[in-house]
Amino acid sequence: AEATTVSLDAFYLDRYEVTVAQYASFLDATRAEEHYHPFMAHDGCGILRDPDGAYRVRAGREEYPMVFVTAKDAAAFAAWDGKRLPTHEEWERACRLDDDRPYPWGDQEIDPTLANYDYHYGGTVPVGSFPEGVLPAGVHDMAGNVWEICAGTKVIYEKERVVYRGGGWVSPAAQVHASVGVAGAPRCRYIGFRCARDAE
Repeated sequence: AEATTVSLDAFYLDRYEVTVAQYASFLDATRAEEHYHPFMAHDGCGILRDPDGAYRVRAGREEYPMVFVTAKDAAAFAAWDGKRLPTHEEWERACRLDDDRPYPWGDQEIDPTLANYDYHYGGTVPVGSFPEGVLPAGVHDMAGNVWEICAGTKVIYEKERVVYRGGGWVSPAAQVHASVGVAGAPRCRYIGFRCARDAE
């Protein structure tokens, strides 16, 4: 296929994926019940809804990446936080930098000291757990842990689909690569997101 060149305006990308504690704060502040799903009470996430409608996080899950979200949930959180979701082009640009690196950390082949992938850790791990796998600018977990939801859609298998980037804890090594994007079912225990915003 012929390569496509895309011009991007300057933008900022959050250092970390959105955490369970951050998403619970969004739910508690907005009481937006449409962005809470029963799956979120699962051990792999840990947001509980009390009878009075308040939301709380199961102890110990605060710094884990948020999962079981849809693109609408992620976009709603981002807007509440004064941000937005990155496009898949922005996500790839941030991950590959100017040297077209295959991984956030560079050319070194992936291994379990650099990222959470291929069931090595049996689930998500707290954000920022892989200091050796960080981008030079200090952005964590762009490879592994959770697939990250991007804004907009892309035609995949002749249908417009939401794109996820970066690979998750269940992904084989070949999918945890800066150039790989997939579409899949939302509200999974291996799909999360991070936020972006335009540079001023």
